Amino acid sequence: MDFSEHRVLFFRNFFDSFGLFSQLIEHGILEADNNISERAMKPVTLSRKNWLFAGSERGGRAAAVAFSLIETARLNGVEPYAYLRDVLQRINGHRQDRLEELLPMNWRPA
Repeated sequence: MDFSEHRVLFFRNFFDSFGLFSQLIEHGILEADNNISERAMKPVTLSRKNWLFAGSERGGRAAAVAFSLIETARLNGVEPYAYLRDVLQRINGHRQDRLEELLPMNWRPA
C-alpha cells in the first residue's frame, strides 16, 4: 500500500468516526481539499525567509503593520497600491480622532 492509499484510509476512518465521509462522497457539498487556503497562504510562505532579515525588532514590527494593511486592503476589495498612496498623502492633514476613516474597510479615495 503506497502513501496516498494510506492517506485515503486515514481520512476515511477519521470522517467515518463522525459520519461525514459518506456525506462528503454522496452529496459533494464539502470540498475535499484546501487549495483555496493554500493559495491564500502562498505569498506568506514565499516571503518568510525575506522577513527574517527585517534588520531589527522595530523593522519587523513595521513590516508586520505594512503587510497587515496590504492584506486587509485586498480582503476589502481595495487595490493596495492606490490605498497606501492615498493614505500616505492624506495622513498628515487628517484629524487624529478620525484615523479609523483611513483603515482599508472604511477608506474612500480622495
